[in-house]
Amino acid sequence: MTRLFKIIDALVDWVSNLVICALIIIAALQIFSRYILNSAYSWTEEVSLMLFLWLAYFGMVIAMRKEAHLRVDAFVSAMPEKVQRWLHVLVLLGAILCSLFICWISFETAMKIMSRDQMASSIPLPLWIVWLAIPFCFFLSALQATRRFIIALTGKEF
Repeated sequence: MTRLFKIIDALVDWVSNLVICALIIIAALQIFSRYILNSAYSWTEEVSLMLFLWLAYFGMVIAMRKEAHLRVDAFVSAMPEKVQRWLHVLVLLGAILCSLFICWISFETAMKIMSRDQMASSIPLPLWIVWLAIPFCFFLSALQATRRFIIALTGKEF
């Protein structure tokens, strides 16, 4: 199990870094073509938005892995430590269930988009590929939450 999560973590980090590099290159190209050549490419803005969507959802997975999501813990901090632990377990269980639900609903949406043959407006790319970021990353987020859930229950890091 530890090896699987190490592979998933490395892939998520690698793809996130790749997307950041692609965004920087495309943004630089867009700026150069618009302000130096006075002729902007039509595809750069749309591709940047698509990449930003993927990056945001991969960021969600990384935040779940590191338990770095924002939270208001004034109520929880006032509780005894044992209660805090069980509330943390309960929150992680909710995160797992919500992530799986959104994964399922967003996968259905991506399949509807695929059945309608919707394409991006400026490049020959089916839009369902872009929409797959949502179910894919929510599935990965559910895996990370499950990992954190097991750690919270057992106290053993893996």
